[in-house]
Amino acid sequence: MPYYQDYISRVSIDYMAISLELSAFLLVLCEVFKPGAILDLGSGFSSFVLRYYMSSATPKPIVWSVDDSPEWLERTRTFLMDYKVPSENLSTWSSFAQQRFDNFDLILDDLGVMEVRTATLKKVLTLARPAGIIILDDMHKAEYASYVKQVLHASKCKSYNLIPYTRDKYGRFSILVTS
Repeated sequence: MPYYQDYISRVSIDYMAISLELSAFLLVLCEVFKPGAILDLGSGFSSFVLRYYMSSATPKPIVWSVDDSPEWLERTRTFLMDYKVPSENLSTWSSFAQQRFDNFDLILDDLGVMEVRTATLKKVLTLARPAGIIILDDMHKAEYASYVKQVLHASKCKSYNLIPYTRDKYGRFSILVTS
């Protein structure tokens, strides 16, 4: 995907951006699942992928991209505008968390550093509609994975390992969570 190469050459590095594997998985998931409301936690290349999908989807989903860094949101906005994909609904986590939203059909959680993700996970789980899907990235990090397992068990959510679809050259992978 030439967009990914451009992104990792001038906006971020490949280890920090979502993997190309996860990007492809998200596009396929969107094509099959056809979510009406999408929440992208941790703006960046994922914002491009989800809005690229939105550009050709019928009906058009609503996409929100949320980050804990205002500076990173601006870098994301610039990249989106460079490729003329929609750049509305960009928000900081602090502003987003204070608003009320209807539940989302699809959520990607790749927000900030692991401490931020740990602190926000329980809130994130409440943002998915009952049949919604949550993708949690960076499950290769043992301490985070252990915490996620505890929280999912307590909340009676089911998780599915996405290693075959999302593992990248760094060993990063995601899980899919449903209620």
